[in-house]
Amino acid sequence: MELTSFAQETDNRMKIHTECRYWLARCIFLLTAFANTLAVSAPQAALETDAKSCRELAGTAYEDWTVLSVTWLVPPFPMPDPGLERPVERQVDVPICRVIGQAQPTPRSSIRFEVWLPVAREWNGRVLGVGTGNLLGAINYRGLAFGVNRRYAAVATDNGHLSKSRRDASWALGAPEKIVDFGHRAQHRVTAAAKFILERHYGRRPERAIFVGCSQGGNKALMEAQRYPGDYDGIIAGAPVYSFSREFVFQASSAIAVAKVGPTGIPAPKVQLLTGAIQKRCGGPGGVVENPEGCKFDPAELVCRNGAQDGCLTQKEVDAIRVLYAGPRDQGGRQIFPGLSPGSERDWGLLWTDVPPERPPGGSWAEFFRYMVFHDPSFDPMKIDVVRDGARAIEKLGPIIDADQPDLSGFHRRGGKLIIFHGWSDAFVPPLSSLNYYRSVVSVMGQNTTDEFLRLFMVPGLAHCQGGPGPDAFGQPYLFETPASADHEQDVLTAMERWLDKGEAPSSIVASKMEGRKVVATRRVRAYRQ
Repeated sequence: MELTSFAQETDNRMKIHTECRYWLARCIFLLTAFANTLAVSAPQAALETDAKSCRELAGTAYEDWTVLSVTWLVPPFPMPDPGLERPVERQVDVPICRVIGQAQPTPRSSIRFEVWLPVAREWNGRVLGVGTGNLLGAINYRGLAFGVNRRYAAVATDNGHLSKSRRDASWALGAPEKIVDFGHRAQHRVTAAAKFILERHYGRRPERAIFVGCSQGGNKALMEAQRYPGDYDGIIAGAPVYSFSREFVFQASSAIAVAKVGPTGIPAPKVQLLTGAIQKRCGGPGGVVENPEGCKFDPAELVCRNGAQDGCLTQKEVDAIRVLYAGPRDQGGRQIFPGLSPGSERDWGLLWTDVPPERPPGGSWAEFFRYMVFHDPSFDPMKIDVVRDGARAIEKLGPIIDADQPDLSGFHRRGGKLIIFHGWSDAFVPPLSSLNYYRSVVSVMGQNTTDEFLRLFMVPGLAHCQGGPGPDAFGQPYLFETPASADHEQDVLTAMERWLDKGEAPSSIVASKMEGRKVVATRRVRAYRQ
């Protein structure tokens, strides 16, 4: 009897134990499912909050700007039509609020801009302004995509006009307000609008503001530092056309000299001959001219003799090449703007070699003089007097479009940091122009003060903003295939962040030559004077 009772009691206990284990497992399952539901629903709820905040930006207006439209976009989504800008090769990888706005600081102004806002949980708390190139009026979608992929809120402007081509300046005819917008006002007004929109969307102002641009974007970068030092904490200026007026005098002088060779400029085989001679005399690995200032080469060494025409340069070709290297000079023989550097010849074909007969050699200079200087669409740019008309252009437009002021004390006082880079192989904007601007800042502010906030990198083998015979990638926004952004030595934006956040100024950058996403060559470039 006792044994039977004991057996039954044991069996009952086993049943209770089994049942408890069942319900414990069931509770764990339900708790886990509930936790997973929370984990899934929390991001989804956050996205819905971001989307709602995005929609609430519609119609926002303040001072002289208005939000025209807002769109909530979840990747993958089609990128906007870049127009005359380069297309975006890589997709945005984070949901964004796309804000399209318009600023009208004057009745005849029409400045379009876009602000791309990554989701709040991904935002790094900063805003990135991106510039464009040439005389373009176009939104830089590559720069915007680069910014949000780096978790910045990004802003870009069309400079207050729409362009018909990359060389077009007809938008300036009879529109002095648009010239001011292009020169400096558009970027400043749009930056203020972007900060307002960010604060409304995220509920807080950005912790840092950084601007990055090359060529015309580099001009805007220096313009921000000079005219509006409170807009950005960090500024990265690549190949900055710091003096647009003098750059176009350089182009005019060069174009007139090249046109004397023939209607299509200097023949490509002759430029290849010159390139080979320069590389043999001054080139290093890969044909890169590492020290252009020390490269002493006179193109007359290749002049044709004894009636020869092939494998040598004619005297007209020698004369034109000398002008390209020397740059324009004024009545007293003083240099107006530097010329090109030895080692840039590989890209002369873009402006000075085998020029299409329907247009003059060079870039946007002809349109610049037609529409911005003389206001005459029928003006023949090849009849320019470089000295007289160049002086007129500088006097008339320099105060509006030139970022040539060396006093950066306002930017320095508020703790701003400036990085300038320029490729020694640039065939568009003479590299010595950046070196000259740096030296002008030192002459005004002193070397010690300049070292506190400014670094200049002259990059051997880098062409205009990108490309060239040497390593050319170090995190520029228009180069999607670059080394890892976490390395401050290989990424100029990360270097700027480190300088702003930790006070560690970059002493060098490592440029890479990329094949797809693979690094095939590197070069360490020291900061100028270091």
